[in-house]
This record gives sequence, C-alpha cells and structure tokens, in this order.
Amino acid sequence: MTSLIILGLATTWVVGQQKAPVELQVQADQIAPGKPEADPKTPIDGTDNSAVSLPRDNKMKSRIEAAQDYIKSGDWSEACNVLQKLLEIKEDVFAEISRKGADGKAITALVSVRTEANRLVASLPAKGLEFYKLTFNPSAAALLKQAKANSDPNMLAQVMKLYLHTDPGSEAALLLGTYQLDRGNFMAASLCYEKLLDREGSEKLSPRTLFKAAYAFFQSGDTARGQKLWTMLSARGLRELNLDGSPTPLDGLKEVAIKQNRAGEMGVFDWQMFAGNVKRNAQTPGGTPFMDPKWKVTTAKTNESKNALKMSENYMVFQRQQAMLPGYFPLATTITKNEQKIPLIIYRSYWGIHALQVQTGKLEWEARSDWGIDAISQDKKKEILNQWLGGMFFVLKIFQYHPHHLQTPI
Repeated sequence: MTSLIILGLATTWVVGQQKAPVELQVQADQIAPGKPEADPKTPIDGTDNSAVSLPRDNKMKSRIEAAQDYIKSGDWSEACNVLQKLLEIKEDVFAEISRKGADGKAITALVSVRTEANRLVASLPAKGLEFYKLTFNPSAAALLKQAKANSDPNMLAQVMKLYLHTDPGSEAALLLGTYQLDRGNFMAASLCYEKLLDREGSEKLSPRTLFKAAYAFFQSGDTARGQKLWTMLSARGLRELNLDGSPTPLDGLKEVAIKQNRAGEMGVFDWQMFAGNVKRNAQTPGGTPFMDPKWKVTTAKTNESKNALKMSENYMVFQRQQAMLPGYFPLATTITKNEQKIPLIIYRSYWGIHALQVQTGKLEWEARSDWGIDAISQDKKKEILNQWLGGMFFVLKIFQYHPHHLQTPI
C-alpha cells in the first residue's frame, strides 16, 4: 500500500513506499464478512517475524473445538449455538486451529475465528444445516425486515455477516450485491455475490443473479471467477436472458460484461470524500507505513505564497504555540483508462486542483484556480492577498487575547 503522509501546513505531499498493492480500504464489516476458506492458511511455527501483528485470542480455539465435537456427536443445538456466538463476536480475532492439510497431515493454521465459524456452518450435514436455519431464520428475518424498512445497506451487511446461511441471509446478500452493483461499486458487489455463491444452495440461483455476479466479477478484475460463473450460466442451456423486459442473446451479454468498464467507478478501496463517507467516520485498516519517500510534490509554487505560509507557520507555532493542522484532505480514487485501472491521488494546492498517479507521482490532470494564493500573488490581486493576511492576523490576535469575542475558534 502507498501511504499518504500529511506534514505540517500541507506545503508538501509526501507519498511513501510500502510493499502491498495501492489500495485504501473501508471498514470490512460494512461490506461483507470474510470468505470461509476450505483450505488451511500457511502453517505457523510458533514464531511471528512479520511486521504486522494480528489480533489473537486462543481462548476461541477451545470454542471451535467444542463446536467440532458437537457436530461429530450430532448435537445440533449446542453446535449451532456455539457457532452463532462465534459469528456474533464484536471484533474478529485469529486463533491457531488444527486441521488437515492437502496431504492429509495435521497442521496448525492461524485463521479468522469468524471465517472458521462460517466454514463450519457451511459444512454442516443436511440435518444440522436445517436445524441452524429453523433456529436463526426468525432473528435474521426480523433484522432483514428492519433493513428493508430503513433502506439501510449497513443493516443488510449485518444480516449477511451474522446469518449468511439462513434464507434471510441469502436475500440480504443478493440485495446488497445489487445495491453495490447499481452504484458501480464492483469490488463491493463481487464480495457480496461471493458470499452468496459460497453458501449451500448456490446451484439454485436464478440466471439473472448469475449474470449480475459474473458482471461484478469481470468488472472488478476477477476474470477467472467471472468466467467460471459464465460457464455455469451457459451450462443451463440458455441462449438468451431477459434483463429489461426484452430477451437479449447470451453471447451479446457476455461481451457487455467483459468490455464495459466505467471510467469513474468507485471501488471498495476508494476514498472519494473527506473522512471516507458522508458520516465522516469511515475507517481504513491499512498497514505499516514505510517512511522512505517515493515521490514528493509541493503545494505552493510561488515564493510569495511560500513566504506567506511561512509567516503563518511562525505565528501559529512560535507565538501561539499551537500545532499546525493540514488545510487540505486528499482523495483516493481509481479510474479506468485504455482498459487499465489507474489509482489516483486528487488534492487541492495553493495553485489549483491536481490528480497524480499514486505509484509514480505522474501528473494525470490539473485545473488552475484564479483565486488561489499562487495566482493572486502573481497579478493585480496581490494587494487583496495582503489585505486578507493582515485581517486574518488581526482576528487571530483578538481571539488570542479575547477568545470570548468569537463564537467558534479559527
């Protein structure tokens, strides 16, 4: 991941190099729970030499083992109750779980507790799964009804996360996938359809749902999964599909699913507004930043602007002894150009608006502001800038000595 570090008065953007792909991530539980994986993770040897420390709780190991024992004995009541409590834990953690590897030998793997619980529910025998549905369908249905009444996608995500293997959980995954797909959030939509396809009964999904899932996978870049779904759809012997009231040949729909890319699409890792969402509370787990600069760019071009900013900095830091807060907040988004996805950082400077490629710092486009400090300092509006700076310092001094004169701090 590339980390964007904001320094001081934001006179310079610094982008540091990190080892993972360039992505900004929203809170995972607002989109979809983790995928239940049948194959074990990389075996661990008791030592952790990685730069990232995963939250662990090996107390959960005994609960998972208890659920496995209840499943073996056919005690569906206890097995389902234990598994559901694991799905409902407030924060997901990791635990060391013993399981068989591909060669049949026992290994120890570090896995997500919620993921393992989902996997165990999905692998229940028919009687166990039926008992699970009868037990938790009512709770899931009540939550789904509330989500529909409020038109709340976050509540749909909760139904999908907590009750994926119930009938309302399946409906929630379908509704949320469609919601994200309609808005061009292809990565988020593909995560929802992935949950839907990984649960029991996926072979009964309608051709319309399979097409939407394939479209989401193709558009999010998961060509292999999209092709697999298209094979499933074609295997049903369909030659055409009715999507908008009129039959459309299947071959033509595949061409649309593969070729149609949206230049302005917003993915789950994009950050297209201040603080990530309209509530200003989005979260980005991210990773460990590596502080070696990959590229830098100044936000002030003229000496006049730089001098004014330096004067402001000296006044705030040395006279008022207050921290400098950045005035600009960059946005992260992905565009599609010539069928290639390009991650961009879009930011405002004292010159105008700029969009740079995250990996290289190469300018993609920029737009000049006639009333930016850089522009004002170079033409007849310079006197306006000086008057504004003088007035600003006068107000700051009033606030410093008589703070009750102002309703809100500057």
